[in-house]
Amino acid sequence: NRLLIKTAEQTTTEVMQKMPRSKSTPVNRAQIHDMHACDYASSDYLCINSCGSQVHGGAGDNSPDIVSRPEGRLDYHMLFVTLGYCVADIGGEIYKLSRGDMLFYRPNEPQYYVFENKSKCNSFWIHFSGTGVPDMIAKAGLSNGNVFHLGDISAIETTHIKLIVETQAKQRGYEQFVLSYMQLILALVYRALPVNEQSNEVITDERMAKVLNVIERLYYQNFDIDYYAGICGIGRDRFMHLFKDTVGVPPNRYVIGVRIKNAKRMLSSTGMPVGEIAERCGFTDPLYFSRTFRKYTGVSPSDYRRIFESANARGST
Repeated sequence: NRLLIKTAEQTTTEVMQKMPRSKSTPVNRAQIHDMHACDYASSDYLCINSCGSQVHGGAGDNSPDIVSRPEGRLDYHMLFVTLGYCVADIGGEIYKLSRGDMLFYRPNEPQYYVFENKSKCNSFWIHFSGTGVPDMIAKAGLSNGNVFHLGDISAIETTHIKLIVETQAKQRGYEQFVLSYMQLILALVYRALPVNEQSNEVITDERMAKVLNVIERLYYQNFDIDYYAGICGIGRDRFMHLFKDTVGVPPNRYVIGVRIKNAKRMLSSTGMPVGEIAERCGFTDPLYFSRTFRKYTGVSPSDYRRIFESANARGST
């Protein structure tokens, strides 16, 4: 599981252990962006206390960037990883985040995370507060948990750039733009969160979230049920029951659904042969892939590609 790791690299583990655990004090370059951040709870409906992007490491700088806030902050904090790795301590468990992962902290929640700077790391963040935020957070499915795998965050990243421009330029009517962009970011996060296939409710069970993160990342791998049960630390039968109750479908059906989703993406965005797409999605038999694809979508892979290309052609005229 790339998201949750029991033992981080030795150097990172030592850094996490040496983090200040008393008075909230960011260290290293994290101080630079915190000096400009307003840490307060606004009485407005929504206030962007600060937002921006940051580059860690590179150019021969291998010292880790550390943030240690034992008392947290007064505002909400969203941190998106776009390149490299970020290691976070959440309640004593060590999480390793990569592109497409998000750290989310509510007011007064302890914050401990490190950017590994052996290679270049990029991230972007938002600190925000306001009377309307609790309701916005609830609607976005972020009432529980701190680590979220979102997958493709390109749309969030694009919207975040627009948010930065508006908060810095402060042109006439910028407040409405800021509100709209923040609501759009939360909506995009909500759309990317894993949900129960039957109830459409966001899955908050941490054990299942870990398993779903693995499936979303490594959908092309043929892991058996015992492997997933081991991630949760429970037996096979208990895992099967818990997965069905939490996700709404059996594990194998969910895995196939994720594979078909990625196959659709490849069919619509690449020119790869159907057989290659089948292999990339974890299907060893192209004929079985075609039958399964038709079962889930109602059309064959080749027909799906033709329909998509035809629709695009009509849209461009």
